[in-house]
Amino acid sequence: MFNYTQHWGYLWDEITLPITYESDWQRAAEIMLAYGQTYTADLQADAEAKLSKLVDRYPLKELKVEPTLYLAMTDNWVEITLRFVVYAQARRKVKDQLHRELLQHFQAEENISIASTTIEIVGFPQVQVDQGNK
Repeated sequence: MFNYTQHWGYLWDEITLPITYESDWQRAAEIMLAYGQTYTADLQADAEAKLSKLVDRYPLKELKVEPTLYLAMTDNWVEITLRFVVYAQARRKVKDQLHRELLQHFQAEENISIASTTIEIVGFPQVQVDQGNK
């Protein structure tokens, strides 16, 4: 068991949304990053100051507290992940608010659609039924 907040009251969290290839995924990425900036602007300075103190105590590689975007192309959609720093105690609330606001914003955008798994059946094998001589 680890206490990640013992010396730093923050966590990195992520929200991943699948966006259709037909969508304006660049715009979706801009929107997600803007929301990430809005939600973390007030805590970035404190988080960075406290994190820099931890560098002396622990071998840390991740030193960036500003929101970051990652994109991945899958077979079905563009996966956009927003990584952001959040107060550990507010993690669930902030993630909920971000999801709600992003969904509302994307619904208002004409060129952005959230993707979902779609199964396309391209054909069925021909079935022959032998009814015999009855």
